[in-house]
Amino acid sequence: MNSAIRFGTAMGAVLVASAGLVACSGNDEKTAEASSTTAAPTTAATTTETSATSTTETTTSHPIPANVPQEYAAPDTQMPLGQLLRVGVKNHKDQVFDWAVAPTEIKTVSKADAEKHVGGPLAKGEGYDQLSEIKCVMIDAVYLGPADKATPADATVKEPDFKVYTSGYDFANELLPMSAGFLETACGIPEEDRIGDFHPEVGKTYKAAAVGFDTGANDGPTGAKFDGDEETIPSGPIVWSN
Repeated sequence: MNSAIRFGTAMGAVLVASAGLVACSGNDEKTAEASSTTAAPTTAATTTETSATSTTETTTSHPIPANVPQEYAAPDTQMPLGQLLRVGVKNHKDQVFDWAVAPTEIKTVSKADAEKHVGGPLAKGEGYDQLSEIKCVMIDAVYLGPADKATPADATVKEPDFKVYTSGYDFANELLPMSAGFLETACGIPEEDRIGDFHPEVGKTYKAAAVGFDTGANDGPTGAKFDGDEETIPSGPIVWSN
């Protein structure tokens, strides 16, 4: 398994790359237009996808939309970009909140434009100067409400977290945020479209981003990953990838 190298910064984020890749990235760096995108093949989900759902069900506080599976996704599910899946995320009181989530596209943003968005460098460290662009995995997250009808209306809602995913590699080249909303800002997502607070609106589609990059030796992200653990349903990972 590859190890990871981290490049820290006081400004915004950390670069994470597979070992040995950054040193050679200067001669292999690719360039691209600032606004090119790789679109998802679909944006609708099917409730008959047996490989993507678990048998865990709850008495939900709100109806689940028809385009969202009625059951939670199963651990180790793999889906194409655009496929909505239902996940649950626990807060500090073990209250579960339901989301329908799907990475939808991979958007290429030039480093110059991303730096304009955040008002400075995206990161610091060896290898950053060789980057010419970032790859934004754009994510839709629809808030479905608390899983249990008994959950108080003023409960603190926990949102899902995502990482970039690169097919065929143990580690993806990733830009890690050092502050809330940093990656979304770099990718040009308006503030009003982000989750942003602890009381999201039921039924609203929010936007999030996971950010990677291409070193030349290691391709950029092919999708995104939901790292399930004891604080989520499912408790194992979900991957969406081209």
